[in-house]
Amino acid sequence: MSPFLISQLFTHINNACKIYLKHCFSPYSKTNFAILNILKKTGIIKDYNISSSKNSLNLVLNIYLLYFYTDTIISSFQILKVISKPQQRIYCSYKNFYNKFPTLRYNQSFLILSTSLGIMTHNTAQSLKIGGEILGYVEPTKK
Repeated sequence: MSPFLISQLFTHINNACKIYLKHCFSPYSKTNFAILNILKKTGIIKDYNISSSKNSLNLVLNIYLLYFYTDTIISSFQILKVISKPQQRIYCSYKNFYNKFPTLRYNQSFLILSTSLGIMTHNTAQSLKIGGEILGYVEPTKK
């Protein structure tokens, strides 16, 4: 697992949403693929797929972003940020999610964790009673 690739994925999605792109690209890794699977299930992104880049044999993730159209264009998330970094890894047991992140109690935000059973949200990890490394924090847009 490379935290650099995770931060690169989150940066690509954040920057693409700031300028209202319909899709963006990010380097492929198993971790990024699992994170995108979670983001799709929770309704943060529309879809994603894997393709090879034109000039090399490296695999690339095509990420299709989701927007809400009202009077203005609104992204499907307010906050998407990396928590655990290479310099400072953040670990948490399933009992301490709400102590470390009190905002999880009051809105629909969620944590993305790397556990011994794979990458999952904090809700899934809490129901399985396992903790792990906190990779990211996502706060969806209030509809």
